[in-house]
Amino acid sequence: MDCTDRVRDWIIENGLISRGDRITAAVSGGPDSMAMLSILHELSSGLGFILSAAYLDHQIRKGTQRERRIVERWCGRLGVPLVTGEVDAPALAKQGKIGLEEAAREARHGFLEKFGIVALGHNSDDQVETVLHHIIRGTGIRGLAGMPVRRGAFIRPVMCCTGYELKGHCRARHIGYAIDPSNSDITFFRNRIRHRLLPSLRRDFNPAVDDAVIRLAGNARDGLEALSEGIGRSLPVTADDGSVTIDAAMARDLSDYRLYLLIDSIMRERLGVYRDIGRPHFDSVTGLIRAGRSGKRTALPHGIRVTVEHGAVRFERSEGSSGPMLPPDGILLPGDGDFDLPGWDMTVSVNTIPRQDKSPVRASWKKAELAGLSFPVRVRPRRDGDRLVPFGMKGSKKLSDIMIDAKIPLRSRGAIPVFEDRGGIFWVPGLVIAERTRITRASRKITSLRISGPDRSASSL
Repeated sequence: MDCTDRVRDWIIENGLISRGDRITAAVSGGPDSMAMLSILHELSSGLGFILSAAYLDHQIRKGTQRERRIVERWCGRLGVPLVTGEVDAPALAKQGKIGLEEAAREARHGFLEKFGIVALGHNSDDQVETVLHHIIRGTGIRGLAGMPVRRGAFIRPVMCCTGYELKGHCRARHIGYAIDPSNSDITFFRNRIRHRLLPSLRRDFNPAVDDAVIRLAGNARDGLEALSEGIGRSLPVTADDGSVTIDAAMARDLSDYRLYLLIDSIMRERLGVYRDIGRPHFDSVTGLIRAGRSGKRTALPHGIRVTVEHGAVRFERSEGSSGPMLPPDGILLPGDGDFDLPGWDMTVSVNTIPRQDKSPVRASWKKAELAGLSFPVRVRPRRDGDRLVPFGMKGSKKLSDIMIDAKIPLRSRGAIPVFEDRGGIFWVPGLVIAERTRITRASRKITSLRISGPDRSASSL
């Protein structure tokens, strides 16, 4: 079975792509991502999804212009739309006092999170290196599970293939690619795993060590899912106004490890926090719950506050925090289609329809039919200074004042999605729509928006 057939089966088995989805392939110019773009292009018609590509220049080294040209030529040959961007990763690393690898990764994710569903080119070799990396630095069951096949809007469709197989795909289809010279630089920890540790393990201990590590990751992932499902059934979790509440007494009855899994699940799945949470933070929350003293609280990264009060443990965003874990620029909706909104646990469907004589559906929490929109549309958390001309008014008004009038608590305002296009904000579900979206006799086309997922409208907070 060649890579294309294997990737097709992998996508279907893991439910990575649905018919009608818009998929953006993150392409670097290297063999893995170039092969992934080719494979997804071959599968797009049969699986019924729309494919585009994105390339980001991190400005870490020379030669990136050549990589960009390789990507541009291949996208041109395939007829795949390409979006490019640039970021000064070395400057970000210096400014944030973090490592170059971490700065590049954060910049890359920030760039890619704008595009909805994003396909990453990690292969099975990357998974082996990731698990070994986690083991060396110290990890639990989630670290042993390695990289997930899907996390939020990010999918890994070629993680079922090795790097050697993906290079073979490129050779068979005469696909040019670039080799990043930094891949051989052993000053990077991951490269030392790739070029020193793994060859030693294969030579001196187990020639099939890669397969063994992949099986370990799969077993850890299955165990993690089983444990998490069991905890979810045994301990009710209540979510409202951007916060999560659990019963303190029931939580104290859990073992330390099950309590860790519960806290981890709340942070990831309910609050959208995937990074910067380490063992000291889990220990802090566990100690708070075990002590059971009402009124005590602890602070976690990304503005999360955990409080014990009246027999309950409450996870919430502190006042002034940004709400759901979305990139500052939000999620980009390039046109019609279905789009995931990570952090809000929602999907929005966009459909352009002709104006009909029947009365249109006006705006509510779940749906709206609006005129005069221009794509791309962006969905983001609110920002200081946001304003719009509300429906039926002539002058603009601050969004913060609209939320105050609606008696929305300050801690809850970041949980409400804001929709905007080039003309500015046009819809805040359940709260306000812009006057400029009014449907008139002159309106030829209407944009229909439908939201599915938990109610985060103003009226629910």
